[in-house]
Amino acid sequence: MDWQKESSDALAAEFRWILEEESLRTLKDIKDILVECSRRYPLHLTLEHTGVDNLIKPDKFIISNISENGHHTNIKGMVTLMGDNICEADINVRVPSVKGHHSSGLMRTTIQPDNCWKLQQLQDAGNYLSQALTQVNKRLDMGAFASGQQCILLLNNLISALSNGRGCMVIPKRKTIDDLRRSINVKALNPPLAPEVAVSFYVHATKLVFALYHVSTPSHKHRLEITDRFQAEVSVPWFSDVIVMFTAALQQCQQLKDKVSVFAQYRDAPPDTLVPRTDKQQAKGTNTKQEVIIV
Repeated sequence: MDWQKESSDALAAEFRWILEEESLRTLKDIKDILVECSRRYPLHLTLEHTGVDNLIKPDKFIISNISENGHHTNIKGMVTLMGDNICEADINVRVPSVKGHHSSGLMRTTIQPDNCWKLQQLQDAGNYLSQALTQVNKRLDMGAFASGQQCILLLNNLISALSNGRGCMVIPKRKTIDDLRRSINVKALNPPLAPEVAVSFYVHATKLVFALYHVSTPSHKHRLEITDRFQAEVSVPWFSDVIVMFTAALQQCQQLKDKVSVFAQYRDAPPDTLVPRTDKQQAKGTNTKQEVIIV
């Protein structure tokens, strides 16, 4: 039928327009988002993909918390964050149950610029961001997609990289006390804290968190137990910016994938799947009107 051929031709033309024009325009929008996001990460990442300077600068934050009874502060200090490193810190902690220190349990430690504390979550997020940018740039250099399958394959890879990058920021990895004690970052603390104390810096969504654990080994047990836990956190504005941009790029990828998937199904379907119902088919159904059905 002429109308069937016209419908098929119209779908094919729109699908070609999506593959040859809209998809590339969307990828350029995604690239713009990712480039802006990359400016919050170390210089090598930004220069590699954009050739422009980044926005990294030392950010100083005050961290502190109040004990449950509200009478004193367990953690108080100054932390300097630069990119994915804590490059300087001066932290005082109070853990009354720690032995061998002042009766008040006060301890002090510092981090110096020549021995930074590496924030692995930020490094991992930057790596996933770099993967996504590399794939986008490569595809843009190649030009239009030859098929819907080719486009969807790229979008799946981008969605995976961006989801993992965003997850690094939003969901901290669980670590054991032994993991914290064995971490190379512990060597950045000078002087070292008491051996029965473990500490960690980590990212949780828009916040930088400093956590301190006092552990002991009860005589009747053979494993460590956490007897005290203290935590101080501070909001970092650029963490929020990065999460928003990861999310925006993900949404663009998913919207384009959904659109291409629909047209790919039409394109791959045999021509006789786009047919009007017969009178006999209408009589069997609940709808008595003639309509076009896509099977």
